[in-house]
Amino acid sequence: MLDGLQKAGIDLAELATRSGLAAQDLRKPLTPHQADRVFVQAYEMSRNPAAGLALGLQPLRAELFGVVGFSGMSSPDFGTALGRIARYNALVSACQIDVRAGPEECEVRIRYDGPPRPYSRSRLDIQMGTLLVFGRTFTERAIVPLRLTLTGLPSYHERYAQGFGCPALFNQAHDAIVCRRADVDLPLVSANAQVAS
Repeated sequence: MLDGLQKAGIDLAELATRSGLAAQDLRKPLTPHQADRVFVQAYEMSRNPAAGLALGLQPLRAELFGVVGFSGMSSPDFGTALGRIARYNALVSACQIDVRAGPEECEVRIRYDGPPRPYSRSRLDIQMGTLLVFGRTFTERAIVPLRLTLTGLPSYHERYAQGFGCPALFNQAHDAIVCRRADVDLPLVSANAQVAS
């Protein structure tokens, strides 16, 4: 997250100060209250309601992944990776992921379980973009979702179709990415059975 914020032009020292923290504190585990202050300040400093979408669709730096990312990367295929990411993401994030695989399609629902915050939509956007970029990166295939569904109608709604390359439906029951089952069955180039176990 910090790498993405820096690339978006956010000064991390200023972000820390505005959040009531020392700069080195940003690289340590934060309490939920501290993390909330950081997210609020980052959102305000970006002055861009679509900042989460831009952050989520950035190329991934695998070396910055924590245990959630590594559990996914070691998986045999994208679908297994999504299941592992959903399982372990629940331990470290207020964004929850629910994978619903059918014979033709796989719906990946994302929800933010915290109270409504100024950055709530941005967190969902980051998660949706990151999951797609993860799939594209580690399958080495240009995966294009069948569609996106979003629970609201953000002011920047036209950017979703451009960013994800698929239709985006708004004011829906769930925030989700829907992919072809064939795409989630693609093997990962980073698969490692020993690490996965």
